[in-house]
Amino acid sequence: MKKIVASTALAGLLSPMALNADTTVVTAHEEPAIVEQAPEECCTPDLGGFYAALGIGGSFLKCEIKDKNTGNNVFSKNTNRFIGTVGLGYGKVFKDKFYIGLEALLDFTKNKKWDVDNGDGTTAHLESKGLFPSVGLRLGYVVPKYNTMVYLKVSGSYSQMEGWSDDDPEKEKVSKIAPSLALGVEKAFGKRFTARLEGDYRFKSKKTEENVELRAHEGFTVRALVSYNVRF
Repeated sequence: MKKIVASTALAGLLSPMALNADTTVVTAHEEPAIVEQAPEECCTPDLGGFYAALGIGGSFLKCEIKDKNTGNNVFSKNTNRFIGTVGLGYGKVFKDKFYIGLEALLDFTKNKKWDVDNGDGTTAHLESKGLFPSVGLRLGYVVPKYNTMVYLKVSGSYSQMEGWSDDDPEKEKVSKIAPSLALGVEKAFGKRFTARLEGDYRFKSKKTEENVELRAHEGFTVRALVSYNVRF
């Protein structure tokens, strides 16, 4: 009888341990639950796509009138001015390194006027207009590690200067498209915004009238621009 009681008690003690052992084994072999996470939105900087640009800068251009017979300057003035800039463009990056794009910019500032004594009792009047539209091709090299691009831009830039005198009120105009070359650096911030700094050199527009040659708007322009990019 004692053996039966002892056996029953031993069985009672071992049963919970067996159950715990089984539970432990099952738990050890359970596969971890898979928790699905929402995909993170990609925010890798990008320099391609359509964009609108807004910026400020300065233009350091020169206007001259030369005497064709002597080659001397009759008039020479710097038209240094603060400018604002707006623009639209499109660009594409190839093989994560090479960029090509087309853009149109408009530099705008106030008109600038001068009065020049002709030496014969009359006065000449000159006016440099303050709108400088341009269209350019940008070619760049992208450094993905820094989300940055260096580029060269070749543009055609339009400008206008007018001149007249007291004894001849009919205006003579120099309104032509001249080539310009620019170097710049641009950095992307997220998927939408880029910031850039560029400097360009504009070649002169010129016009010959009788014995004088008018030369307009040759010199440098510096711009700091922020662009907002749109991709479809």
